Amino acid sequence: MIVAVVSMLVYLPPMIVAVVSMLTTDDRGR
Repeated sequence: MIVAVVSMLVYLPPMIVAVVSMLTTDDRGR
């Protein structure tokens, strides 16, 4: 269970950053 939690903490931030960057770039593009 600990490994799953650590993996989630490691993999979720990059996904959130990628989504936020995509949204911000899309808004700026418009």
